[in-house]
Amino acid sequence: MKYLKYTSVLFLILLFTFISFADKAVAQVCDSVSEAGQCTDNVDNDGDGMTDGQDTMNCNVPVINNVSCSIDTIPGAGDFNALNLSITADVTNAGSCTSDVNNFIITNDNSGSDTNFNLFQDMFVSGIYTITGGILTDLPLPATLSGEFSCTGQDGTIIASVPMNCTTVTPCNNDGRCTVFLTSDDFPGDFGGLQGGDDLCQNRAQAAGLGGTYRAWVSSSSDPDNGPNNRFNQNSFPYVLTNGNRVANNFAELTSMDLINPIDVDENEENVDGSDINSVWSNTLRNGSISQSDGTADCQNWNTTTFFGAVGLFTETDETWADSSDILGTPLFTRCENPNRLYCFEQ
Repeated sequence: MKYLKYTSVLFLILLFTFISFADKAVAQVCDSVSEAGQCTDNVDNDGDGMTDGQDTMNCNVPVINNVSCSIDTIPGAGDFNALNLSITADVTNAGSCTSDVNNFIITNDNSGSDTNFNLFQDMFVSGIYTITGGILTDLPLPATLSGEFSCTGQDGTIIASVPMNCTTVTPCNNDGRCTVFLTSDDFPGDFGGLQGGDDLCQNRAQAAGLGGTYRAWVSSSSDPDNGPNNRFNQNSFPYVLTNGNRVANNFAELTSMDLINPIDVDENEENVDGSDINSVWSNTLRNGSISQSDGTADCQNWNTTTFFGAVGLFTETDETWADSSDILGTPLFTRCENPNRLYCFEQ
């Protein structure tokens, strides 16, 4: 009985010692991190009466493994541009952080002026975090997002950080939107291939005082893999007509959904009447790929006034805006000697 009593006392002593040691070894949320990699907090962890940064404990220091970001723009109100930001970070030992703080600077690439702002997000467990936010800025575009992704302790001390530079904002014509127009003139089908169509669009844009680079929405059987789905910049910015009406929110929606408004306004902001003739040279499906690749629907690569060419309908917003067809789904062709207009898209 006496032996059992001593054994029980010894067991309790060992258990208390183990619990005390384990309590000190468990990772906890820290206020700050010393150069030695230990955390300090405001809790008396070992019962010595020392708190408020005097008592140290081992803890897991957070690690920011990688950070990536993307930035999209849409036209803002008045003189402002709206920037939509998305930041993704993979953080280990996030429980050691109270929050992450992103101190960002938006800098205009030309003027050098900038706008400062912060984003905050609590992090409690390790994992991949995505933080989104928006800001209105009167800076002219394009602009570059740069800053620091940092993890802070309870007292605001930065305990982990990595620099971050985001993709340069390069909207069409530097105004956060891409211009689309229907040519004011019409042309026979021998306009000189893809390059000839692009040149016609560029010339019409320059004559109207439109900035930027323009390409024609046409495909050729001589280069069937080089339709708009491959040779166009697939912008995330809205596509708008010269009168300001929106056609699509981005390239993905342009090539997969009905148009918001038909492309029936020319480079001079004039509405084009399609009650008589509403056809546009195309040979291109709505998804941007070639419609007919066998050479029967592109006026022999847009170089002859004989044969036929496939057309779209500029009065329509469904898929026939790009590739018209009859009730049986057969593409509609027109003779290459007949003049038709072109769709022109800013890149």
